[in-house]
Amino acid sequence: MNFASLTFWVALVGGFAVLSLVRLFFGNSERFDRAAFVVLSLFLLGVESLETVAIFGWVALVGYGGLFCRSRGLLWVVGILMLSPLTYYKYSGFLTEVFSGERPAAHALIPMGISFYSFQILSFVIDSFREREERPRVVDYLNFASFFPQIVAGPIERRKDLLPQVKGLKFALRREAVEVGIPWIVLGLFLKLALAENFALLDREMRSVAVNAVQVWLEAGFFAFRIYFDFAGYSFIALGLARCFGIRLTLNFRSPYLARNLQDFWRQWHVTLSRWFRDYLFIPMGGSRVKFWGVNLMVVFLVSGLWHGAGWNFLIWGGLHGAGVWLCVMMGERKMPTIVSWGITMTFVMLSWIFFKESEWSVASQKTRMVFSPGNYGLNPSAILGVFQDPKTVILAVIVVGLSVVVMAGEWWSRRSGELYGVFMNRWVQLLLIAGIFFLSPSEESRFIYFNF
Repeated sequence: MNFASLTFWVALVGGFAVLSLVRLFFGNSERFDRAAFVVLSLFLLGVESLETVAIFGWVALVGYGGLFCRSRGLLWVVGILMLSPLTYYKYSGFLTEVFSGERPAAHALIPMGISFYSFQILSFVIDSFREREERPRVVDYLNFASFFPQIVAGPIERRKDLLPQVKGLKFALRREAVEVGIPWIVLGLFLKLALAENFALLDREMRSVAVNAVQVWLEAGFFAFRIYFDFAGYSFIALGLARCFGIRLTLNFRSPYLARNLQDFWRQWHVTLSRWFRDYLFIPMGGSRVKFWGVNLMVVFLVSGLWHGAGWNFLIWGGLHGAGVWLCVMMGERKMPTIVSWGITMTFVMLSWIFFKESEWSVASQKTRMVFSPGNYGLNPSAILGVFQDPKTVILAVIVVGLSVVVMAGEWWSRRSGELYGVFMNRWVQLLLIAGIFFLSPSEESRFIYFNF
């Protein structure tokens, strides 16, 4: 489900309208309301591809079967069967490369959302087993697993948070709920269309081979803003859509680029995934209670890197962050000016994005060496303009970077005021965001970066 696509919104409005008309014949039926949400969610998933629906169906079916498990051995079997499609589509090529040295051609299709709903359903099965929770009705389980705003790219919700809410789903829009949800949708669309997509355009306009260290810093900075605005944009749209139907999803991003150390960064970036790895991997391995807790930490971050993509570059990216967080823990609370700690954290985050972005080790290492070589810096205007294929692109770069700084300032002010992203909910700010969407959105249709994961 691509929230940046007109096809999605047409399908959503059309599907909701048709099911609402059918609902008129059933009256105020709770059973119909919950079933209608399952139908709508699977319909929207099917708009992407029937194969995607079929694979989701397999994971959901095996997951429901896992609710009958009474032993850890059977639970392991269920977990392996649930993750088998994810392993095949996403990791079979990388595993072949690891064991044979040759990597086959990539799959033409990685089913949309497979990493997200596989983890969400797996956590549902594990939590139900641990707490000996009763099996929910099939329709409630399916709504938990397939709720359309967040099935594709999260947040990865937990049983205790989402299941009680979907049990009371109403297939109707209430004015007060819509008034809360729409501002989040507008903010998400602005971040995605007006900012993230233009950063993607700026990246495409750069020289294919880095000409100096300035270009490397620009590439890293542009990608840092792009991936944040892209992923947070999706999450905010998902949150807003859910709120329109009375469902509260987890705020998956909490202004992570304001973090003053890497520990804070990972508490604020992709919140639900970080919690997932903490609760289902780090703590079961012994967490920080064991002597070699640093090994547990590195395992978590290496697995997190592989979750984002099947490649050595993602392992390196995860390893860098694991080492960085370990260093933060070992150093403890160090008193230093806020601007200094923030600057160190953001410099590390930006440079590590190079390894996330570049799949070829030779390219990533060459760019990293360039950054740390003083002779590769050219700060004269011609050197800066030379990083772009068309010097006129600098005008777009100034506009987009300027707007991003304004957004960061808004996030800082919102946090200081005690309500994350609160300043963007103001009606006058909303009008400015809508204007930005209208004037800065690209003409071509785009996808979200995390659809690749």
